[in-house]
Amino acid sequence: MATACYARISLDPLGERAGVGRQLEDCRALCERQGWAPAVEFEDNDASASRYARKRRPAYRRLLAAIRSGEVDRVVTWATDRLYRQPIELEELLTFAETGRVEIVCVTSGALDLSTSGGRFTARNLVNAAAYESDIKSDRIKRQKRQAREQGRPQGAPRAFGWRDGRTPAPVEAPLVLAAFEAVIAGRSVAGIARGWNAAGIRRKGGQSPWNAASVLYVLTNARHAGLISHHGEIIREARWAPIVSRETFEEVQSILEARAGHHGPRRRSAFTGVFRCGACGWALTRGGYRRHASWRCCAGAGRAACGRVSISAAPVEQYVTEALFAYLDTATLAEAVAGSGATDTTAALTLELATLARRLDDMAEAHAAGRLSLSAYERAAARVEAQQQTVRDRIGQLATVRVVVPFAGKAGALRDTWPTLADDQRRELFLAFATVVIHPHSRPGNRTDLARVEFRRAA
Repeated sequence: MATACYARISLDPLGERAGVGRQLEDCRALCERQGWAPAVEFEDNDASASRYARKRRPAYRRLLAAIRSGEVDRVVTWATDRLYRQPIELEELLTFAETGRVEIVCVTSGALDLSTSGGRFTARNLVNAAAYESDIKSDRIKRQKRQAREQGRPQGAPRAFGWRDGRTPAPVEAPLVLAAFEAVIAGRSVAGIARGWNAAGIRRKGGQSPWNAASVLYVLTNARHAGLISHHGEIIREARWAPIVSRETFEEVQSILEARAGHHGPRRRSAFTGVFRCGACGWALTRGGYRRHASWRCCAGAGRAACGRVSISAAPVEQYVTEALFAYLDTATLAEAVAGSGATDTTAALTLELATLARRLDDMAEAHAAGRLSLSAYERAAARVEAQQQTVRDRIGQLATVRVVVPFAGKAGALRDTWPTLADDQRRELFLAFATVVIHPHSRPGNRTDLARVEFRRAA
């Protein structure tokens, strides 16, 4: 018979492989006593066999494939629960064992003859006991995590970027987290932050994977940075650890990200993407071509509402719009308008209002839990407060476009001097705060550089 050894250990966070190593040593010793020569060894390190496990067991799947193909017909393992802990996995093995295609031998209990009714009865009892143990453990862990949430303590989750452990900020990563929040408020995109971190050699927790927009977004939406405990995306209560960012900053960034999701597409290739619009159909123009022949055009096609009637040379219109932006921000009129809007003060007040509304929800939830508020009354009140929260978030998102011009408004030459240091996403936010740029159809064919077709539509 072709013999295979299989070893598995559920938890090995340091990757030392000591547990699977000991199991394989015992399996080899058993094979040597029996005169069997193991043809192959399979091991799943740091992999649970419970139905609650998130990681797959690739070595176990390869072992099944070897049994199915006839390459292996005897499996030596340290104990049955190393091989399977779920009834469904046992039944999969039984389909082979009933026909005599595989024999299971355990170091701790000897051979288990799955080809007989008695052997199958014993195996099923053992796996049911193992599954019951997993269920009890899961219930216990869930109860512990729920209690930790209720008490404002860490829930035992893996270390988050920015934190040394559940309570202590990491001295190198925490300032990066704070800077990322501030960058979003200043107009940076999550993709731009990811590129900056990668260029600076900053790596994610595992140390290997580079940052991308999704992983940075995960950092920016993690409520623990603001000293908050969340469950399934819902803020539960304030935590007992000191935050990296204030709750007001956290709420402001969430509102900005939500507002951006409505008008930014998933891919951004230049500072002008999303800025130019077709004057005939309103569709966003697309940049195409190469160097001197590059142009912005309304691209018609299947599944698109674009008309295809507008095209303009890229270089002249981009320079024209940039100079118009510089001139607009240099004016004293804009400085007065920005100062009169109170954008910074208003945003601070709105984020404080969000925090107040969130605490009001917490108070109502506690009143309901204590029996002082009926379920129907709680649901009606919570719905009103949540609607108020959404209104405030929408307003913060609108003010975010005003705030990006605050450092430059009315300061002659300030933006022009800073422009070379700005990333494309920051420039894009300034263009969007400045105006929507409408390109009207040309009056005659080939008129691709007529800047008289450019119209600036500024928000009131």
